[in-house]
Amino acid sequence: MGIVLYKDGKIEKNKRYKEIKSGDAVLYLTDVYEDMFTKRSSNINFSRDIEIKDKNKIVINMPYVDELNKKRVEAVLEDGLVSLYFKEKGFIEFIEEKISRNKEIDYKTVFLSLFQFLMLSYDQKLIKLEDDVEIRFEDAVAKDSIQLESLLKDKKKIYMIKRCTNYYKSILVYLEDEFNDIKLYDKLFFSFQDTLNLAENVESSIYSCIDIYNSIYSNRMNKTMELLTFITVMLLPASILSGIFGMNFKFMPLLDHPQGFYITVAVMMSAVAFGIIYFFTNRKRR
Repeated sequence: MGIVLYKDGKIEKNKRYKEIKSGDAVLYLTDVYEDMFTKRSSNINFSRDIEIKDKNKIVINMPYVDELNKKRVEAVLEDGLVSLYFKEKGFIEFIEEKISRNKEIDYKTVFLSLFQFLMLSYDQKLIKLEDDVEIRFEDAVAKDSIQLESLLKDKKKIYMIKRCTNYYKSILVYLEDEFNDIKLYDKLFFSFQDTLNLAENVESSIYSCIDIYNSIYSNRMNKTMELLTFITVMLLPASILSGIFGMNFKFMPLLDHPQGFYITVAVMMSAVAFGIIYFFTNRKRR
């Protein structure tokens, strides 16, 4: 079951492909597989994703990005009708709006409008990502903390959007002979480039956040190493003295002295105290 759109803007819902009778139909949109679809996954491969059976029939199978999931859209262009397997219901409202401005619309324009719709959808995702990254950037500077996992997920989303966008460009270049007479054809390449530029900007912001994360992590490691070094240095005199007096020599200083143990402990504590005072005095100067 799907939605049928006619040139004059009329819409019929809950229709099957076989029930389409009028030659004025330009779009059949469904989210359920029917016989005319290939039912195979997109491979980012022209030899499998684009099939030109003759000048009147083209089958196109391509991916699109929904969050971190790669979904697929399949189009069959035949006899002035675009049969579209696409799960984004907002597309029909998008086409309705175009018809309200242009009065009439043919099946080739409908198909090219699919790419325009995907670019607008990607732009919205990228703008939202940009806002989220900006908030994380401010939090990283103010709170000295950042969520690396969410940044990496956002980076993956951008990579997938860029990959799909470049693939759409390649598809339209490949099908230039079929669509270059449509006004929207050339405009789409500007849309592709705008989306790619926006993706690059957001990706650059993510890299800045990752740099801040690395800086925060390095500072934390430096503080940890500083603490460990301080503890090691403070205990070093005691370790040296205990090591010396742990030697099995018969004659050693203070070995038979009645206050030898206390003198040794006092020397150890004095060395530790001197180290602590020296450390904090120089730290304040810095």
